Amino acid sequence: MLLLLYVDDILFVGSDQRLMDRTVASLSEQFAMKDFGFPSTFLNVQIRRTSTGLFLSQEHYARRLIQHHGMENSNPTKTPLSPKFYPSAEGESLADPMPFRALIGSLQYLTLTRPDITYSVNQLSQFIQCPTVVHLQARRILRYLNGSAALGLPLKATDTTRLVTFADADWAACPTTRRSTTGYAVYLGSTLISWRSKKQPTVACSSTEAEYRAMAYAVAETNWLSSLARELHISLSRPLLVCCDNLGATYLAANPIQHNRTKHMDIDYHFVREQVQTGDVLIKYVPTKDQRADILTKNLGCASFAAQRSNLTLRYEHELAAA
Repeated sequence: MLLLLYVDDILFVGSDQRLMDRTVASLSEQFAMKDFGFPSTFLNVQIRRTSTGLFLSQEHYARRLIQHHGMENSNPTKTPLSPKFYPSAEGESLADPMPFRALIGSLQYLTLTRPDITYSVNQLSQFIQCPTVVHLQARRILRYLNGSAALGLPLKATDTTRLVTFADADWAACPTTRRSTTGYAVYLGSTLISWRSKKQPTVACSSTEAEYRAMAYAVAETNWLSSLARELHISLSRPLLVCCDNLGATYLAANPIQHNRTKHMDIDYHFVREQVQTGDVLIKYVPTKDQRADILTKNLGCASFAAQRSNLTLRYEHELAAA
């Protein structure tokens, strides 16, 4: 049995209903508690049962956010940000940065179930300290949400116990610092369970180095998830699979020889090789068109964005019923 506690909200999850009932009864003797049964909402995340598992969404939260900023009558867009948009520190500073900061904070919470806006929010959140009028493009994300607020993440029961991770990087993407952006998406079977979009801490001297760093972050995440699975008494299939669309990075992970052109790389990232050599991790090359983490590293055009959003398994609830 697992207990998830946040202030005065508690979720119980377990494989034995009688054990959970006894635990609730025991806690009720010590604390004032009320059992609401199967949760419909937990911390603004809506939870619904489906024929194949659960469906998580933040539709109500998204609609309140859109209404709060007066965007409920705005024309929806097909992508969170324009493919040609990249925020920079240049431009006129906002007279009052607090509304922008509040909006970004709210959008960050929305990424709990909306990985499709993770990259856009990540880019704009880097300018919370000194936002400019350029960063009001954040309101375009609200227009995108206005047309897709009901999207959510399905959690499907599966017999597959293998973690598959897609790791990607956009080399030297930041025009100001020339740092690359890391993105990864982790699946348990067909269910997306973890994702991230983050600017790398140092400048990469090549696309291979940027991709290799992204791979290192992804391997670290899969290792942590593997450890969590063991605590939950879930036996994952080995090896853990990491997919990368850069041949140089895949060769580097498999090749134990140190070349002059790779000696400058931080030794921390070479633990990937150790994972490969012990057989715990398998690195696989995938074509860029099949790289599911691409949406977490750059602004995409409408067609590419729609395809990648589908790969992240985001769906409308009625689509699950039809399936």
